[in-house]
Amino acid sequence: MNATLSDLSSLGTNAAPDVKGATAATGAHQHAPIPLPHRRWATRLALPLGAVAVAVALLAYSARDALLPAVAVRVVPVVARPAEGGPSPASGATAEAPPVRTIIAQAAGWIEPDPFPVSVSALTPGVVSEVPVLEGAVVRTGEVVVRLVDRDARIALDRAEATLAQRGAETARAVATLDAARQTWDHPFERTRAVAVGEAMLAEAEADVVAAIAAAQSERAKQAELEDDLRRKEPLAASGAVPSGEIALLRLRVEAQVAAADRAEAMVPLTKARVARQRAELDAAREALELRIEESQALHEAEAALATAQAALRSAEADRDDAALRLERMEVKAPIDGVVLARLVQPGTAVSPMMDVPLAGQVVRLYDPRHLQVRVDVPLADAGKVGVGTKAEIATEALPGRTFDGVVSRVVHEADIQRNTVQFKVAIDDPDPQLKPEMLARVRFVTAGERDTNAVGAGGADPGPAGAGAGLQVFVPETALHDRTDRSASIFVVDLERRAACERVVRLGHGRLDGRNGPDGIGPWIEAIDGVRLGDRVIIEAASPLRDGTLVRVAPEDDGEDT
Repeated sequence: MNATLSDLSSLGTNAAPDVKGATAATGAHQHAPIPLPHRRWATRLALPLGAVAVAVALLAYSARDALLPAVAVRVVPVVARPAEGGPSPASGATAEAPPVRTIIAQAAGWIEPDPFPVSVSALTPGVVSEVPVLEGAVVRTGEVVVRLVDRDARIALDRAEATLAQRGAETARAVATLDAARQTWDHPFERTRAVAVGEAMLAEAEADVVAAIAAAQSERAKQAELEDDLRRKEPLAASGAVPSGEIALLRLRVEAQVAAADRAEAMVPLTKARVARQRAELDAAREALELRIEESQALHEAEAALATAQAALRSAEADRDDAALRLERMEVKAPIDGVVLARLVQPGTAVSPMMDVPLAGQVVRLYDPRHLQVRVDVPLADAGKVGVGTKAEIATEALPGRTFDGVVSRVVHEADIQRNTVQFKVAIDDPDPQLKPEMLARVRFVTAGERDTNAVGAGGADPGPAGAGAGLQVFVPETALHDRTDRSASIFVVDLERRAACERVVRLGHGRLDGRNGPDGIGPWIEAIDGVRLGDRVIIEAASPLRDGTLVRVAPEDDGEDT
């Protein structure tokens, strides 16, 4: 540490030399040569060359199939003949065996739900409180797979039910008001009474008119009587036969009677006016009875009030149903019988189903183990041989020795430009419960016919007895045998996956077919007890010597496909 500080001190001291000294030093060394930097060959040349070498090696490895020469070969499929039910193959019989499936292409794939997994989504926003199922759990339709926090939903439902009760009471009051308005409209007793009263009062007024006229006439008659009495007695008053006081009283009585008669006559117009008024009142009452404007308005207002109350009631019912539905949706239930493929949430996870956010509301994914398929990427060279309806055999390392039948159900109508493949969907017939999505599987696309019950799975195990369990004898061309002993020999078959020759040891039987009974005039044929399978392609000719793993190219005129 001290040495480092001293070096730094010296650098600081020398960093500011005397100007004159610096000028002199510059003049002294202005013609001195400048040393060149060290050449870093490792970084300037070795690293780029190494990168190029790695790239070339990777390119060569990826194109090894195209760069390495492939040996042209001629192949024939193994031949099967019935082992019983007819003459022995060794006697040269030509009994026809049931058609046996022939492999036309094969590829690897992955098992997946058919046609797709079922995503179970929360239909309302919330926070997960419980996940009662885990991956691999078997669920039934309607079983709860996730529960959300539901306290706020319960409160909302209580509020909605209270509002609904209030709207129900308002509707009942509106119904009562409408019933009263209809009763008033149907039974207008007030209007009828008013008309009846008006008619009675009019009749009374008209009677009063008659009475007034009669009274006026009576008073005038009395007036005439008094005036006549006065005219008869006035002459007698001069003779003293009638006292003058009586005459004066009689005159006063006449004047009073005149006034009474005038008053009685004056009552006649008044009673007639009263009749007119009562007639107008009666006409108004009758028109009011006919129109019933107030009752009609009350009836219509009651009907409108009832409609408003009923609309509010329906709105409250909808709010109650919405709140009840939201509470019900706090429990997310399985829509199908199936198995939990993936659990996407955990307690505390907030879920919010929104259309613009994919997978925002999904909680689990299910699949039906009774409906599985294999997602297979078939090379373009073989894609033309496969189509919807093509039979297939599926095997997986998870179930060694088991082979499942299937059929191509769909073809993805877009090729993979990078992998140079086309994707096919192969539906598995009666899948085993042990089959799981994303398991690797080997798919062999085959022709129609009986399945080779001895075909092995993707693990590449020993083929086993060639025709065991199928009631068949399997024959291979004798010309294809090499390294033959008394009861065994070696043959080469084509490995379609590796596009290479695969050497196998076969155990020979006693059955034989001569060239005339064998296919394509190739013969003789000898029985192979084990070591080959139905559908194997046996190499009978090669352009150069073969060994196990040699890349081969099958002549297309022999079997119609380029391996």
